[in-house]
Amino acid sequence: MKNLLFVALISVSFEVHADVYRCMDNNGRAVYQEQPCETAKLKPVGTVKNPADVSPEERQRSLLNAEKHKKRLDDALESRRKAEIAEKEKQEADYKRELDARNVEAQERQARAAEQAARRPAVNIYTR
Repeated sequence: MKNLLFVALISVSFEVHADVYRCMDNNGRAVYQEQPCETAKLKPVGTVKNPADVSPEERQRSLLNAEKHKKRLDDALESRRKAEIAEKEKQEADYKRELDARNVEAQERQARAAEQAARRPAVNIYTR
């Protein structure tokens, strides 16, 4: 049983050199296939290279491009995070200003009510 598993694993691990074509269908979805796109009446986008066929220079260029792309994404996420924080701080400041304005209005109403109460003549409810 172990030998059979070993033989199966070895036979699967041999490299297979086949071109893989990346095409776009009519709905704009990527389709990967072994035939050229024209034979399947699809729009060609490019071919997918076997990693073993990629030169070290291309691999290095690809890694540098990936790092640049990751840096741009990180910068975009950071700027979005800062914008969200700024928006939240603005909303909190607006809420605080509105709350302060309401407190001032309430104090003014209380002051007017106290002033009106002071102007009214005192009424003794115990006298008839």
